Amino acid sequence: MGKYLIKKAYICCRKDKKEELKEKAEKRLKDVLIIRDTLGDDLDFVYVIGKPDADMEVELQEIKEMDIPISYVNENFIAKDMYEKMMEQDKEQKKSFEYEEEKGR
Repeated sequence: MGKYLIKKAYICCRKDKKEELKEKAEKRLKDVLIIRDTLGDDLDFVYVIGKPDADMEVELQEIKEMDIPISYVNENFIAKDMYEKMMEQDKEQKKSFEYEEEKGR
């Protein structure tokens, strides 16, 4: 089994979701990720989850000033652009199935 480089990340989200999302990340990504409780220069990246509220906007400004890479993800830690792409492919697949069903009638 190969060795993984463990990354250090911070979760930027609404305060009422912070603990839940931190626990979820630690459970799902424990072999490759350490979730930090505070922002710092040693972070490899920041997960941004959800629509930014006022507190998140302040954090995002700080993150940008620190030049830490940002990854926008949903609550399942799937990158937003990847999720949108999957949903678009799913729509196209359904259209294809519908077409094939109509054609076969």
